[in-house]
Amino acid sequence: CFVVFFFFQAEDGIRDVERSRGLGDVYKRQVSTQSTWDSMSNFLATFQSLYRRTESWFTIKYSHQTLWMVVFGPILYFGSQLHEGNNNVSSDIVNTQNVLRGLIAAAYVFVGFSLLKPYVGPFYKPHEGVWRAIAALAVLYLMLLVFLLFQNPSFARFLFTYIDSSLNKLIPRSMHTYDDDCDITLENVWSNFDHYYLCHLLGWFILGFMIRNRFLLHTWGLMDEFVELSWQHILPHFRECWWDHVFIDVLFSNAVGIETALYIIKVLGMNYYDWLGTTGAKSWKDWKVFNCHRHLGFIISFYIFIVGRFLGMFFLMNALLLPPRNPISIIRVAFWAFFSYLPFREIYEDIRTWYTQERKTKRVEGNYRWLGMSIIIIECAASYKFRLGTGNMVEDAETPLYIIIPWVIAIGLCGGFYLFLRFKKDRTKKFKEPLEGSPSSKKEITAESQSKLKANQPFKNNNNLSLIHI
Repeated sequence: CFVVFFFFQAEDGIRDVERSRGLGDVYKRQVSTQSTWDSMSNFLATFQSLYRRTESWFTIKYSHQTLWMVVFGPILYFGSQLHEGNNNVSSDIVNTQNVLRGLIAAAYVFVGFSLLKPYVGPFYKPHEGVWRAIAALAVLYLMLLVFLLFQNPSFARFLFTYIDSSLNKLIPRSMHTYDDDCDITLENVWSNFDHYYLCHLLGWFILGFMIRNRFLLHTWGLMDEFVELSWQHILPHFRECWWDHVFIDVLFSNAVGIETALYIIKVLGMNYYDWLGTTGAKSWKDWKVFNCHRHLGFIISFYIFIVGRFLGMFFLMNALLLPPRNPISIIRVAFWAFFSYLPFREIYEDIRTWYTQERKTKRVEGNYRWLGMSIIIIECAASYKFRLGTGNMVEDAETPLYIIIPWVIAIGLCGGFYLFLRFKKDRTKKFKEPLEGSPSSKKEITAESQSKLKANQPFKNNNNLSLIHI
């Protein structure tokens, strides 16, 4: 290396046959060398500035999205493959290989989630440690789902026999469904007030405290019934009589649980969540959900979340041959009941602070939203992978047009209206600049304004960690 260096230096000196014109020529050459060095310094400074801007842009704007896509892209691709092996390899070897793949993938997911920026929240009552434990259980549940996704269907169902030896039994097509006898008799109606009715009633009571919005809760209940009608030709477990949908589900369980929860919220003086942005609006045309792409986008994602959770809950239970009354199914439902508080509250805080000055000083995180959506995606992927051989699901069912067309129209209208709000010229932005002459623009906040700010502040900032009031 040194030989090459001196060789080129010597060759350059030999080729320089121009005679020197004295000491002044030496100074001229020094000036030329200095200007070249300045040009290189300017180039490096420009490159460094560009790198910092690019790094900051990717770090701030796409950190969560990029990390999560990098983690779950390979997981969904490799995990959804059926690792059955071939005839020359024994099933024990294939299962061992799949177990190793599953363990590696689960560890990969754990590391991927740890890359996200940690923060405290969004609740601190009854104690922030309780909610951190629930979030940790969600990560463990996601790791378990990823591990199961890398297994063969038969082996994945067999694993649950270590917990309950009565599992791993096919569900017969002749199993009881709620449309066996749709005659309106006292015996038929009373027989439908079973454990599912109690789960509906208790579940909507809990959801009332979680969502705290009458319109969103009742439309959620109607959405669940519409999903059951749309998928009952594939999963017979969704089949019900018309009076069961209308009266027992919508009126006697959903509505009773929702209204009871909202009444208790009103009596206790708890906050009512304005998801649609109706506060201060003179008519429905002034609602923020019809004028702000962020509001509309989160409401759409809200319904995508609940539809995916609803389908994943029943289809995965059917794919793994888990009866509804089994303790595993009950624990899974209870987990979703508690964990859903975290992503839903993150979504609401993002909606509430959008296009406000408060957004400048308070960062709204999305860790639990990404975690919840990842669990739903893996549940749906596992349900699809394990769909064959359950004995109950109609595998070759064709979806009628009267089911496809309404869904296509709804998705098209929502997506088109969102794109219109997103790309119009006067669209809302993340921050709302203060008016000229206001105390905020002059950074002059009186004692009265500080007290009002503290009274309406749902976060407590401590070392850049966010804590949200209930």
